[in-house]
Amino acid sequence: MDDVINPFNATSICKLDERIYTSYKKLSGLSRRARYLCHEKPEEAAKKPELIFQTHDKHLSKSIYHLNVILEMAQREYKVDFDIATISCPDLTGKSFSFFKVA
Repeated sequence: MDDVINPFNATSICKLDERIYTSYKKLSGLSRRARYLCHEKPEEAAKKPELIFQTHDKHLSKSIYHLNVILEMAQREYKVDFDIATISCPDLTGKSFSFFKVA
């Protein structure tokens, strides 16, 4: 997938802009961290595979931010609608998003 959407790869056929691509990569790493309790950066996880990396509020906050960026692009480019989800997380207090309502 990375070869197809990477804006820095000259042969990418479906390049995303840099902001969307970065959000995709960050969200992918954070998702991996939550599933496997490893570091979200593969190169860091390879250095210490025996360590367990917990997921905290700050990781959820980052995930919501990057998911919102991707949803905004999907709505803009593909004219799709998404329901607004209500979420409660201390690190999100005071922040606003297009597709998430912070409770």
